[in-house]
Amino acid sequence: MAYLIMGLLFILIGLYLSFRTRRIRLLNGVWVTMLILLVAGIVTELSSGNVWMHRLWVLGLSLFIILVGLAGIWIGWQLVQTAWLTRRNHRYRLVNATILIVLVICCLFTGLIIQMWLTPEPRVQLIVILLGFISGYFIFWWFAYGIGFLIYRHQNQTSVKSAYVLVLGAGLNYGNQVSLSLQARLDQALLVAKQLDQPWLILSGGKGGDETISEAEAMATYCEEKGYPRSALVLETASTSTAENMMFTKAWLIQHGLNPTAGVFVTSDYHTYRAALLAQKIGVTTHSVGAKTAPKAFWHAYFREYCAIMFQYRWRHAMALVVGLGLVFYIFVN
Repeated sequence: MAYLIMGLLFILIGLYLSFRTRRIRLLNGVWVTMLILLVAGIVTELSSGNVWMHRLWVLGLSLFIILVGLAGIWIGWQLVQTAWLTRRNHRYRLVNATILIVLVICCLFTGLIIQMWLTPEPRVQLIVILLGFISGYFIFWWFAYGIGFLIYRHQNQTSVKSAYVLVLGAGLNYGNQVSLSLQARLDQALLVAKQLDQPWLILSGGKGGDETISEAEAMATYCEEKGYPRSALVLETASTSTAENMMFTKAWLIQHGLNPTAGVFVTSDYHTYRAALLAQKIGVTTHSVGAKTAPKAFWHAYFREYCAIMFQYRWRHAMALVVGLGLVFYIFVN
């Protein structure tokens, strides 16, 4: 019990220092996730001394695990459905392939658990334990990213003194028309700009390989059709990623004597957190407004964001997995 209390104090201090050092960071979600797990361990330890309290806690914990499992199955089904609907869209090939790989691994893992239960073999047990560790690692980061996302949404506020509104681009339909996702971002940006008395509206997005005009040009046409003055539009047509959206916009703002942090950016709701992480690193505004994503498409989009953030730190994750699997193998063998 003493070790659990020490661990709790360590995590609380780490969480405090993490928030104090940087308001928006992935580590904040990691600390909170660890805190939740440790509190669950402490409650388990405290309830062990009382039979009825222990039974009640085990019942509540079991129900929670069942609900999380059912939620996981539902999210998985949503991912598979959206992957099937977007299977012919080349923009989603990588994420859809990842979903397929995860599905195959889940089926394999389930089959191995059944085999281990029917005919226990040390080799099968080891494979199940190793796969369980890998699955647990990625599930931990799924929750850590989600908690970090919720923390950011709670802290996020749009400044009433914003000097500019930055709209992050998205792929065009038919090479020159704004997609539904991009249209939602523009509608949200126009609403925000109206509330801020028509500040600079920076439209950021270059020309993709399957596009005949830049995303910024298509966005400008849409905004003009909606009545926004051309003189207040800024077209950034060179960027090909969120990071470049931020960097090229920052250069324009500095060139024109504007404070890069005195604004707000608009993107899809699922994208706000990762974009804010990049914005903080680059040195532009971290305040955002998220355009609503269709419920059926949200989890597919969220999964893309999760994969992107995991890929961004891929070498750190690879090292952690190698060390963790080595320890698990050593403990199992000995």
